[in-house]
Amino acid sequence: MSDAVSMLWADHTWEEIAQLAEAGTLVVLPCGATEQHGPAITLDMDSRIAEKIAWAAAERVWHQHGVRSLVLPTVHYGVSAHHTDYAGTVTLDPQTYISLVCQILNSVILHGFRKIAVISGHGGNVPALSVACRMVADEHRRLPVRVSLDRMSEVPPWFEEIISALPDEGGVRGHADLIETSLALADRPAKVRRERIGRPRLKVDSEPDWEWLTHELTDNGTIGDPTLADPELGERIWQGAIGDFCERLRRLWSHHLH
Repeated sequence: MSDAVSMLWADHTWEEIAQLAEAGTLVVLPCGATEQHGPAITLDMDSRIAEKIAWAAAERVWHQHGVRSLVLPTVHYGVSAHHTDYAGTVTLDPQTYISLVCQILNSVILHGFRKIAVISGHGGNVPALSVACRMVADEHRRLPVRVSLDRMSEVPPWFEEIISALPDEGGVRGHADLIETSLALADRPAKVRRERIGRPRLKVDSEPDWEWLTHELTDNGTIGDPTLADPELGERIWQGAIGDFCERLRRLWSHHLH
């Protein structure tokens, strides 16, 4: 395909999509969320994480390695019930979310695509996404189809190194914290309400080992200390995550279907 071909699914006509499917193009589905991220970060943060990584990686592997990739429109709603005590959060129950993702993937497969990579910017989506991807792979096992999902079960060495060097955030981190605020400052600083960045009053010393609601851990929706955020750290994390996803796309591309 020509380098001028857009990587974005929605930029194409039906005839162009049919040609891309026939050429063996792989498809990427970014999955985000619309949920609170404390007083300083906008509701679309998780969607932005998924789509930025997807867009950047798809572009890089296409131009540098000849891996043809199409990025679907982002799924902007996810499984976010634990954040619904804070205004702006829109959530789907897991069953609805599984059904939604299955129908999206089945539509893609119906049109002739056989390799799909799913990326989530919201950890709360991953259990439901894992079920959806398994269901789709089982349903189409005779084609066959390959559906790749990062289940976030392993921390890559480069990220482990970053985490080990981070200052203490009060014993618990993970939402609108040092890392996520650093990502936001590196990516879209004008959207960050800098005057609202502040350390929350955390109600626990460590993450509980039960299914918690966000308001049980923090007074303002932030879990961690965003006052320690650094845009240079954010950029390092962006580049590491994009590089990892590039490798996943390359592995999926090189896998031979039988």
